[in-house]
Formats: sequence, C-alpha cells, structure tokens
Amino acid sequence: MNVTTKSIIPSIIHRFTIIAFIAFILCLKCTVLNAREPFMYYGCSGGMMIHSGFISSKEFNINNSQNEILTINRTAGLPFGIGGVARVYLLPNFRVGGEGYFSARNYAGNGSFCRITWGGFLADWIYDFSYVSFYAGGAIGGGSYSNLTLYSKNLDDYIVEENASYRKYGFMAITPYIGIEFPLTDKISLNCMLDVILNVTHWSNDFTTGPRLHLGILFNHYR
Repeated sequence: MNVTTKSIIPSIIHRFTIIAFIAFILCLKCTVLNAREPFMYYGCSGGMMIHSGFISSKEFNINNSQNEILTINRTAGLPFGIGGVARVYLLPNFRVGGEGYFSARNYAGNGSFCRITWGGFLADWIYDFSYVSFYAGGAIGGGSYSNLTLYSKNLDDYIVEENASYRKYGFMAITPYIGIEFPLTDKISLNCMLDVILNVTHWSNDFTTGPRLHLGILFNHYR
C-alpha cells in the first residue's frame, strides 16, 4: 500500500462515519418525535468506566528552529483512560445526559506521550433484549489534545529539555457509540461500550483516534 492510499483511506473512513452518525441522529429524532409515551422523568443512571483500545495518528514532521525536518513520527498503540457518564431517561427507551473522559498513550520509550480529554452532551436509544440491553447513540462536544515528543530519555530532573516538541490545541468533536448493559441487580449493571472520537474542527496529523472499549459499573434508579 503506497503513501497516497494510506492517507486517503483514513479520510474516507472519517467522512463515512460522520455521515453515518448524522443519519443515525436524524432517524433517532424521528423515532423520538413519533414515540407514544409522553416525555417525562423515567429514571437515571450513571457511573465510571475505564477504557483501552487502539488509536493511531497520521505521519507528522518534527522540525528544528530552521524548519528542517528532524524526524517523522506516527503514534499508534493502546491508550488507557478513565471517565464517567450520567444519563436521564426522558422516555422508557430514550435518555440524554453528559460524559467526560481522559485518555493517554506513552510512546517511543523515552517519556513521550499524547493525551486527550473530551466530553459533551449525549443521547441514545435502548433496545431491551432478554436479560440484557443494547444501546446506540452519540455525543456532541469537544476536548483538548496534547502531544509531547522527546528525542532522548529524561535522565536528570530540573534540567531543561532541548530536544523536545510540545503541542496542545482544542477541538470540537462528535463521538458515536454502541454498547450493552448486563444487569447485576435492580440497581447495578455492568456496562460495555465502544466509541470513536471524530475531530471535526481542528484535524492535525498528530491527532490520534480509533476505537476505544469502555468497561465499568453503572448505578441505576428507575421510577
């Protein structure tokens, strides 16, 4: 696979996912508007989750002060993070709420890392099936991305690092997700969720994205 194909495929997947997400939101809106039950408070749920997955960036250049290329990097691998979610049921199978997460990935074995924090407003639809519940939805919000690249191991404390590059920027994002909940008791359920962060306002080659798998416990209260 040549360089051109490598750069085109992620862009196609990114655009397709955004289009699919918008189509899902429109279908969800139609379903909610045609719901027979009245909008009211049916209960709430929330909890914490840890996550990992696989993320990657495009290739990006690191230059010196003379704008000469020092190295070409690409970040890829398993991130680790934690976050939480809180939802309110407005229909028996429709809920809205908010989420917030932190995720990081160390790379190069010398203290280099990339870090992302994000969150936003969410909405999803639940499908009850036997003893488990499937759900699908998405969040709209934003976050902050940081990337520190070092060229040597940091062996001394309180010493200025000359061979280092640091970038930090904010972005707006949409985050489609799917998940499944396994009830443990009437009040507690095990939650498994898969999502992808789609940067829609400040795409940069060093930005890492990919599927993240979240596992955690939710606490539920129903009317």
